[in-house]
Amino acid sequence: MIGALVSDLVAAIDPVVFAIQAGIEPDPWQADVLRSDSSRVLLNCSRQSGKSTTTALMALHRAIYSPGSLVLLLSPSLRQSAELFRTVARFYAAA
Repeated sequence: MIGALVSDLVAAIDPVVFAIQAGIEPDPWQADVLRSDSSRVLLNCSRQSGKSTTTALMALHRAIYSPGSLVLLLSPSLRQSAELFRTVARFYAAA
């Protein structure tokens, strides 16, 4: 009981720990983005580098640990938005 509470508290404080608990070992650049307190982040990355994974983890962390926050998953197409939502749902189930 106490161990689970401590684990959840650490995940609330550090999004990288949250990502690891969800089954993702972030690359250094992903850890920097996850720990960023900037209101806006610009990612200039190649295809299949982990942008959607990182943003899904950021969105889920905010939704779980920031009560009253509004989290929107927006993409250019419905297919991309649905895929991002499935990624968030998968991480939620894993966490």
